[in-house]
Amino acid sequence: MILEGIIIKGVGGLYKVAATGNIYDCKARGKFRKLHIIPMVGDRVRIRVLDDGTGIIDEIMPRRNALTRPPVANVDQMIAVIAVAQPEPNLLQLDKLILAAEKQQLDIVICINKIDLDDGMVQCKAISKAYEMAGYNVVYTSVAEPLCGIEDVKRFLRGRITVIAGQSGVGKSSIINAICGQNRMAVGEISAKAGLGKHTTRHVELLAVDGGMIADTPGFSAFELRLTKYEVAAFYREFSLYAAECYFSDCLHLKEPNCAVRQAVEQGLIDRGRYERYVYIQDELEQEKGFVRW
Repeated sequence: MILEGIIIKGVGGLYKVAATGNIYDCKARGKFRKLHIIPMVGDRVRIRVLDDGTGIIDEIMPRRNALTRPPVANVDQMIAVIAVAQPEPNLLQLDKLILAAEKQQLDIVICINKIDLDDGMVQCKAISKAYEMAGYNVVYTSVAEPLCGIEDVKRFLRGRITVIAGQSGVGKSSIINAICGQNRMAVGEISAKAGLGKHTTRHVELLAVDGGMIADTPGFSAFELRLTKYEVAAFYREFSLYAAECYFSDCLHLKEPNCAVRQAVEQGLIDRGRYERYVYIQDELEQEKGFVRW
């Protein structure tokens, strides 16, 4: 029997494939190893079901995209999680994460978590304003009782494969537990010494929820993204409203004269913090010879 399905988990050369309402334990055909193709979570596949109920992955359908960190294929969107405290928000890392998602043409939602730690919501509102000005959807969440914002997150999940990503300790696994209504993922503690979360996720697994699928991802202890300086400029979507008015058609919005983007920053139309981090990333790109590192 031949079935079409999707790989929802892969550990040590063994894969779980969801197909026709069932989960099949599968191995991949040897031809993939010879072709240097490694099946990925999110791959849409054809499997041959054996008499014992296990399966063989015979074919991997063409991938729409393939992330390497985390290793997931055919992703539709990224929910980038940042905590308002514990650990302190690192907006430079968030901007780099957004660049990675923009390069893969993913839809992006910014999730500001642990809002219960922000008296008066002052910091939450400042972060939200910066990214809403840039054209991103922003949601607020808290997994402390009572839960807050989880239903808002769920509305973005339906019919999509979603990666939930962010630095360790921001509460990705806790958000997934709240969405799933059960303790599906281990929840890490915060290291008081560094203010960072202990990595609790050891593998990528797709979880079915609300008509979609979500993936938790290992903490980003290392991150590397190859970009050109012009890609970085293009991926700052708030620049697009003004870049056409720049004097130079290839303006990078750094020190060029008559730059409409820099004028927009001065006028408060583009968030100054976002722009300053853009300049920092461009400088890093120059020093690292085309790489953005985390």
